[in-house]
Amino acid sequence: MNDDSLLMFALTEAARRRGEGLSPELQAAMQRDAQDALAQDAAPAVVRGAEIHKLPGLHQRPVRITYGPAQARSAEIIPFPAPRWQKNAQKKSG
Repeated sequence: MNDDSLLMFALTEAARRRGEGLSPELQAAMQRDAQDALAQDAAPAVVRGAEIHKLPGLHQRPVRITYGPAQARSAEIIPFPAPRWQKNAQKKSG
């Protein structure tokens, strides 16, 4: 949320809570926002030093193997305790 949106939200909430007629302030803020948006749209965009690089698609990239042979990797198996449902099933079966 930008500051103008936050201001509009705050004004709307204040008007709702107090029951006061803040509609002229809201109207003025909305018109100001609309004029600012039109002014920004009318301003020419200036681009300096833009370069476009085309990236190859996934099907155009060279294939690389990202894993090595199993012997090159060391693996340690960590024993986890059995889940509670499995322990309960073993107790019931006997």
